[in-house]
Amino acid sequence: MANRKGETLGAAAILMIAGPTISTVLGYRVLDTDYQDGGFSYNATRHGLFSSVAFRF
Repeated sequence: MANRKGETLGAAAILMIAGPTISTVLGYRVLDTDYQDGGFSYNATRHGLFSSVAFRF
């Protein structure tokens, strides 16, 4: 039987609106996972920058 001890997600972002049709987001996120199933154990922290651009028409 699987035993999930915990999973935590954190994020921070800045929204920039460049006009009525264009916006961008720049941020940083962290995902921490701790998982065990029998003899299998997975404990990892993944983190990094993310960005997006939106065009509205």
